[in-house]
Amino acid sequence: MYVFSTRSYFMFSIKMVFRRLNRVKLLIYFIKKLIFNSYLPTMRKITFILLVILALPLYMEAQLNFVFPVGTARGGAMTALSSDWESIAVSPSNLGWDENHKISFTLVNFGISAQADQLTIPNIKKIVNNNDTALLEQILSSHGGLNLYANMIWAAFSVKIPKIGGFAFSVSDRAYGNIFISPNVTSTQDFDAAFAAVASTAFTPQNAQKFNSNVNVNGADSLMKLINLLNSFNTTHVSLYEYREINLDYGRHLFTIGDDSSGFRFYGGVGLKYLIGLADIHGEFDNYKVAADYAVDNSGNFSPFGSGAPGHGVGMDIGASMAYKKWKFAVSATDIGSINWTGTHSTLSDSTVAQRIIQNRKDSNNSNNIGSYIQSNSETFETILPAKLRFGAAYKVNKYLTLASDIIMPLNNEVGNLEGTYYSIAGHLRIGKLLTLDAGLASARYYGVVLPAGIAFGNRIQIYFGVNDVLTFLGKTENTDVSAAFGLIRVNL
Repeated sequence: MYVFSTRSYFMFSIKMVFRRLNRVKLLIYFIKKLIFNSYLPTMRKITFILLVILALPLYMEAQLNFVFPVGTARGGAMTALSSDWESIAVSPSNLGWDENHKISFTLVNFGISAQADQLTIPNIKKIVNNNDTALLEQILSSHGGLNLYANMIWAAFSVKIPKIGGFAFSVSDRAYGNIFISPNVTSTQDFDAAFAAVASTAFTPQNAQKFNSNVNVNGADSLMKLINLLNSFNTTHVSLYEYREINLDYGRHLFTIGDDSSGFRFYGGVGLKYLIGLADIHGEFDNYKVAADYAVDNSGNFSPFGSGAPGHGVGMDIGASMAYKKWKFAVSATDIGSINWTGTHSTLSDSTVAQRIIQNRKDSNNSNNIGSYIQSNSETFETILPAKLRFGAAYKVNKYLTLASDIIMPLNNEVGNLEGTYYSIAGHLRIGKLLTLDAGLASARYYGVVLPAGIAFGNRIQIYFGVNDVLTFLGKTENTDVSAAFGLIRVNL
């Protein structure tokens, strides 16, 4: 007779990640053996099927390239695991869960990630300490270039009101950046020329001069040399944008199928966000042209509502979840919205850009000599948020251990979004009252297997730390992710 063990078969599923050959055949084989064996009780068969669904992401491949502070510290899977204010921007329906705290709030949660091929700790030291531009160019011209992500949750608050539901509010900043350099960019002079071209397209002559003065183009044929150089930069692009979110989320219990104690409990939720665009810089070389957008808040003053900000927009998150005994399932669509910017937008031929660079170098204080300089000020352009569709499942093994899994799909190809579907599985382990450990596995295209992990100290008052990929700090050399996340304080009442 088969004796079913949740822990043993779940651990077996995790080990299968590392057995890449014939993995699908092996999975099908064991499903047949366990499900169709007549001695296995029906309830155990159903539980095993659900566990297979939970572990299924480990057999997939995808691209992971984003950071979220709590998600990093939770081992990379939190759609069906997040609760209280953690549900903001992840799964708002979770705010209606019965076990949420009456009051929960946090201050200063921060996450940052830099992801690229060969972005190892030793290579970072070479670039910073030895000014190794050849190594930097190699990293920036790898697949996907260099991706930068940052998320600061300044403050978040949630409250649960019986029979009404849960409310949550937060103020946070997000920043995304991507730099991809054509393999033809091979020297410091090439880097200087690329950034000068973007600056000369988007900035006024005086503001662009600081970039243009670094471009070494001398002699009678300097213009043609620079034009030919810019022509070779095709596919090079630089993108960076930062915005502030003011979130207001609500979730509640909708209905129950069956009795309250053992039935299927369904929840729904929605989150609204007011978006304040703080900076948007984009430059692209394509088909002998240079295109650039530029809109930046230069006030230098911190304000929750972004006084003087060049961008404004709205967005929303929406989700539903279900709880059944030890299981929870959640689905949500997040970051649906856009930011409208007012700034500079220009698209110019590379020959015009080359002429600007040279003329600006001659006399940075006199814009009259820039005969072909046409800058479109007060132009409006739009940034679409990196929308995602999230699926999550969680299984509470006992009061100490909870297992969770996420499948996250990009809904568009905007800057900052996933390049492909993301799959992860994680464990959430409580050790006593004051220590919580989180660790996960994520299978990712161009990544192989990554290991996000986190640790939290405290019970009612907590602090936590986490990283996107432990392997990066242990010598991994391909598609590394240098990251860190921490939460200064969290209070649960």
